[in-house]
Order: sequence, then C-alpha cells, then structure tokens
Amino acid sequence: MRIKNDNDKFETVDEFIDFLNRGGEVEFRFNNRIYSITHGYKHLYFIEQYNALSEQMFSSIGELLDYKIENHKMYDIITVIEPFFRTF
Repeated sequence: MRIKNDNDKFETVDEFIDFLNRGGEVEFRFNNRIYSITHGYKHLYFIEQYNALSEQMFSSIGELLDYKIENHKMYDIITVIEPFFRTF
C-alpha cells in the first residue's frame, strides 16, 4: 500500500471522469471501508474489499456515478473519498 498523498484526492467530478476516460483505476476508503474501481473489456467494475458479492459492472461512467455506496451516490461523494492508490 502506498503512503497517503493529498494530491490523490479528486477535486471535481470532471477530474474523476477524465481520470476514468484515460483508463485510470483507483482504490479508496469511504466510511472505513475499502473499495476499488477497475476497467475490464468495455466495462467498469466496482467492488468492496473482501466482499465478492458487492461486485458491480457498469457500461458507462454515468452508470457508475449513479451507483450508491451506503446511500450516497458516487457522484456526490467523489470529492470526499480517500484514494490511497491511483494509476496516474
């Protein structure tokens, strides 16, 4: 695991969208849980660490942003999540 760097945080939703459009992947904390967003062939995948049943597959970034984590849309929390690993 990488040491936390405040530059890893997403300042805006547009920054997050651009990051994903360029193939970026991220692991982050939200409310003391760890999640990851990765790319597959034509899809985005979202999963909570150690919870295989939580895996979700999305056809678009918009679908991912509408997904709710603990009753919060990704769109609404993207600037408050705590990324600890980003691929660029």
